Amino acid sequence: MTPRSLALASVLAVSLLGSTVAPQTALAQEEPIKIAVVNMDQVIAQSAAGSALNEKLKAFQQEAQGQVEEQQKRIQELRQKVSDGVNSEDQAQLLNLQKQFEDASLQLRRFRDDKAREAQKIQSEGLQEIEKQFEPVFAAIQEEFDYDLILNQQSGVVMMVGERINITQTVIDRLQ
Repeated sequence: MTPRSLALASVLAVSLLGSTVAPQTALAQEEPIKIAVVNMDQVIAQSAAGSALNEKLKAFQQEAQGQVEEQQKRIQELRQKVSDGVNSEDQAQLLNLQKQFEDASLQLRRFRDDKAREAQKIQSEGLQEIEKQFEPVFAAIQEEFDYDLILNQQSGVVMMVGERINITQTVIDRLQ
């Protein structure tokens, strides 16, 4: 083979290779990934289930607050008795009142902690139920718009969201 024929064979080989690689590359490339973002806090707040959960939590908090106020009143009465008894000569009675005051104060702190945990549990379980109710809506939206990924817009996780991929209002509309 002459150098000229070798060069022509190389050019022909490269052009043939390029024509066979190009279709494979085109087939290997997939469509762009479609991502949507939804503000779940907003969706939950505007949903019937979210409103019901909010009302349940408010009622729970009001009941707990009433119980806290009763305990605080009892503690205040004990505090006043201790204050009145400081000048008393009956030290045993004063020590007993101080112990009752300390016990009541401790009981109040425990009660508040228990109620806070109970409220968190009610909220957590309620949110899990709401998310289960939302699953069919998200599945339908995902299928209809062919989304590969739907993210919850959370501060610190999703920094910026363009209106084109924000589907919050779509989800709210479908839930109603």
